[in-house]
Amino acid sequence: MAAGVASSWQNSDRHVDVEIDPNSFASSARFMIYASVGNPGDKSATGVTPIGLLQSFQEQSQRQVVPVSELGSDLPYLITGPSRGSLSLSRVLLAKKNLITALYGDGTQYVSLDQLTKPCNIVIAPYSRDEGASLLGGVVFLEAYFTNTGSSASVGQVVLMEQGSLLYTDKKAL
Repeated sequence: MAAGVASSWQNSDRHVDVEIDPNSFASSARFMIYASVGNPGDKSATGVTPIGLLQSFQEQSQRQVVPVSELGSDLPYLITGPSRGSLSLSRVLLAKKNLITALYGDGTQYVSLDQLTKPCNIVIAPYSRDEGASLLGGVVFLEAYFTNTGSSASVGQVVLMEQGSLLYTDKKAL
């Protein structure tokens, strides 16, 4: 038997990891997303503004891994490239203030995808469930560029939704 494997388990009255504090779970009500407009090559996230009415957020990162083989061996080298990622945001659509306008404009004029020449930095900040709601870490996605946006409407829909996808070049801990 492998070291550390239990020979029996009391699953009905015990958690797997007894060290976990139930108050440490992140909650969507204690989760803020901020953004700032930057300049290409800018690795700081200063002057961030909260993005209101967000309904969902997804992040995915990936990197290229190339196996390199050699004559005389079955064992490949795994050569890794830099990581890159993508973000997807879904937000309630407001008249004259779509997602791009909220980030890049003054809120009075529509800003289109073609008008964007600067990246933005997106900050994800989870807060604790306790009364003080202290910051629990977080991450900054640097040099994020919008790749697409969209919206949809259906009969009887009370509010309209919009979506935006971004690619980012780097991320770091807050």
